[in-house]
Amino acid sequence: MDKNYLEKKDACVKSIHLVPQKGAVGLGSGSTIDLFASIINETNESKFSCVSKTAKQRLTKRKLAVENTHNLNIAFDGADEIIKQKGKLIALKGKGGMDFTKEKEQDYSAKKLVLLIGESKLKNKKREIMLEINKKNVKNALKELNLIGVKAKRIPKTDKRIKGKKNEFYYFEAPKNTDYSKMETQLELIDGVISCGIFSKKRFDLIVGKNIEKKTKLIVALDFI
Repeated sequence: MDKNYLEKKDACVKSIHLVPQKGAVGLGSGSTIDLFASIINETNESKFSCVSKTAKQRLTKRKLAVENTHNLNIAFDGADEIIKQKGKLIALKGKGGMDFTKEKEQDYSAKKLVLLIGESKLKNKKREIMLEINKKNVKNALKELNLIGVKAKRIPKTDKRIKGKKNEFYYFEAPKNTDYSKMETQLELIDGVISCGIFSKKRFDLIVGKNIEKKTKLIVALDFI
């Protein structure tokens, strides 16, 4: 079992009441969102737009409506790291399934965004920024990245996370004093950079799950799966 499974489950349970009975709902990707999809009530009449194939399969299996829809009432997603800067929360995303481009498009378009994380993610201080770069413009993009002081490292094609993806993926560790809002804009203006894993331009509600096993052994009632 995932060592942070109980944290993820707790975050999902805390958030499930936010899913409207009728509406347009976006689900991002990652293990937390896949778990979240598993506990959505089978009687729900919303239409779900899924980035994650696993979440889509779990909803479809229980005959919930899944389709690529716009004008989302609310979107749910996970995050790799949360940063508080200049009075607002910023999320770093993408290391899991490299789906941050699709996630950003969906999350930013939703009327409301909710991010679900385990409390251990709050301790993550790696500050790794993911980049998706058009394979036709890689050389130019890397030159421009170098000009702004970014030394990006390529994720090898053998990495399972990018299996079947058309573009190339890179990452770098952001300096401690990085202005993430400024960097998100700067990175995505570079010719060839399709998207980055900084999510700073959309306000979101943060739901933090805890490992409740540490506090009580009475967790059977929460065991939905």
